[in-house]
Amino acid sequence: MPFSKKSNLENKIRILYIIHSLNIGGSEKVLIDSINGLDRNKYQAHIIALSKFNSEKSIFRICKHPENVAITYLDYHFQQDYSLFGYLKVLLRAKSSFYLLDKIIDEISAFRPDIIHFHTGPRELRLKKFFAYNAIYIFTDHTLRITREELGVFRTRLMSFIFRRLYSGFHVICVSLQIQKNLLKLSVPDPPKKIMVLPNSVDTERFKKKSRLNFSEGLKAVYVSRIDNNKGHEELIRAWAGLNDIENKQLFVVGPDHLNGKIQTLAHDLKCADSIIFTGSVSDTHAILENCNLGVFPSHKEGLPLSLLEKMSMSLPMIISDIPELRSVCTNEYDCVFFKVGDAEDIEKTIRRLYQNRDLAEKISENARKTVEEKYSAHSANKLLDDFYTSLLN
Repeated sequence: MPFSKKSNLENKIRILYIIHSLNIGGSEKVLIDSINGLDRNKYQAHIIALSKFNSEKSIFRICKHPENVAITYLDYHFQQDYSLFGYLKVLLRAKSSFYLLDKIIDEISAFRPDIIHFHTGPRELRLKKFFAYNAIYIFTDHTLRITREELGVFRTRLMSFIFRRLYSGFHVICVSLQIQKNLLKLSVPDPPKKIMVLPNSVDTERFKKKSRLNFSEGLKAVYVSRIDNNKGHEELIRAWAGLNDIENKQLFVVGPDHLNGKIQTLAHDLKCADSIIFTGSVSDTHAILENCNLGVFPSHKEGLPLSLLEKMSMSLPMIISDIPELRSVCTNEYDCVFFKVGDAEDIEKTIRRLYQNRDLAEKISENARKTVEEKYSAHSANKLLDDFYTSLLN
């Protein structure tokens, strides 16, 4: 539904949000939750989604649709080349090559925003160059993108140069301290612009603490994440196959499959498929989490994953990979137990340890909930975002 010029916005701050899609996902949920937390007497929001509406995958299957917020769905043609050359081509693209750019500019002109806030990938930030609209521009960065360990020295320097061009003119919100540190280290943001940490947050009233861990029915573990090469599913399945001495066990793998059945085939080959439930996309994970007594998170690369915070909010004892993004969130042996990223044997060992050491599991369970309540509650996040918008407008 496009925005109407006749709406009465004279006394409100107008914020236009641009996001890659409104399908079920972490950044999509962050956006909708933040809009639902805005003071409606102060702000008016409008959303441009750069992908078509999909009723089966819509984020509104798990989130409340924001009241009085117009949404425009576009079939924008995203570039799929994520190589260095692909990024360089984005910098050199002519205005005429950006599909639906005129439609986006028309939406901006009709809404007349005070703030344009992107929740896309970095490459879509290039669109700003052609807007020529006087507004405050913000980009929320959801992922740790450039690391020397992954790219090497030369590619890191080149990608930093490209990102400096893409981020130019944007204030930046980082969903974790690790992302902020990384961007500052690489000198990506514009020096005059603000860069702040606004952690992803959880509705702690909805994701409530469980009464007590129940191991009477055996081991019930859960991992919520899309299935792709960065999320560590292969090591998790190999670790699970090694737990063949635990007879009564179940692993729930929740999330869309981007690897075309590769992980399911691996589970069959390792003869552990009978104890693994691949649910696919689930509109509401609450019931699954409530039925489990252990959470796992073997991802290789993250920002600040909502699914991790939701498990912690429900007091699930967590075992997680020791990547810097997650070490900045959790404390080993206090509200989680770390294992070496990419190490299936260490995952197996850590699952077994926490399952067998019930006292440690209970301690981590209680402290996980405490961490979320103290640092990642939705109420605190709403206040921080409002303060950030206000500071930029002033």
